[in-house]
Amino acid sequence: MIELHVFRGAAGEREVEWIVDLYGPADPKYLDARFVRHQFAENPFGWSVHAFALADGRAVGHCALLPVPARSGDETLVSGKFEAFAVRSEHQSSALPDGRLVGLALLSELYDRAAESGFAVLHDLVGPDIGLMHRLHGASRVQVPWQTLVGAGNRQMLASLGGGHVVAASLVAATQRSLVRTARLASPPAVVRSVDPGDAPPPAHVLEPGRWTLEAADMWEWLVATGLLAWLEEPSGGRGLVRVPGVARQAAELLDWRPGRRPLAGALAAVAAMARLGREGRSVRIGNPTGDPDLRRAARMLGLLPARKPLTLYVKSLQPGLDASGVAVTPFFFATF
Repeated sequence: MIELHVFRGAAGEREVEWIVDLYGPADPKYLDARFVRHQFAENPFGWSVHAFALADGRAVGHCALLPVPARSGDETLVSGKFEAFAVRSEHQSSALPDGRLVGLALLSELYDRAAESGFAVLHDLVGPDIGLMHRLHGASRVQVPWQTLVGAGNRQMLASLGGGHVVAASLVAATQRSLVRTARLASPPAVVRSVDPGDAPPPAHVLEPGRWTLEAADMWEWLVATGLLAWLEEPSGGRGLVRVPGVARQAAELLDWRPGRRPLAGALAAVAAMARLGREGRSVRIGNPTGDPDLRRAARMLGLLPARKPLTLYVKSLQPGLDASGVAVTPFFFATF
């Protein structure tokens, strides 16, 4: 028989081991118990809300609401991010004694307990399959409002595409690498260096009345302590905040960009540096939340292509007067996840 174990608090060693075992195969960052502890016990609030499905004492499913500092005008909020959602394949069609499927039951328990746990709003950045489950619980769908340009990363990753796809992707990757080499001859290189917790975070965005968001400044030390952030700096003064691939070999992603004295040359140097960094990961992603025209032009000049699928955020408000769909999306909704 499958039963649920739901609690609010810091994840202990037993729960950390369960999450490593359940979610680690899907996201290798979570194979590291230290990272799991950092997320679920050492976050800015020191607690999370967890729902585990147990079969004969063995964890077969999990999802958590991770509390993240948010803001709406001068008001500080707590947003709950759904995280580490996993159900063992052999139990994905299993039901609880009350007839609920395990996955739906985990999400339902978190939605039911979210308000009493102190959350003002909930959010998740997922594909349409899990997104549908959120919609069943009243969440609204919000498309990330900027275009992301994508380049090839580690060429070994291309082999996983199979057949004609790998041939086409390899040709695109070869073209991108050739253009990047040319760009390196045309402008001085940018450098990537580690972020220090004492460094100032990217500046906060100006919010319109009634909007809410997540900002790096509100959780800076916690973000930096993941080891997944770095500065990208080019000689004319341009600077970007980057997510490095890390042990999970994620996409190398440019999260925030502030141009220098030579905007196009600096952007070319930045994108070329991102391409080199991306060889350690699945791909290179150039996000452009501010719509910087030189960054967009540089990425296209170096052969990057628009991402095929836009990112979609699912949000739900639990606080009267707060419209969750009035969200100002920033890269810090997903920067280190």
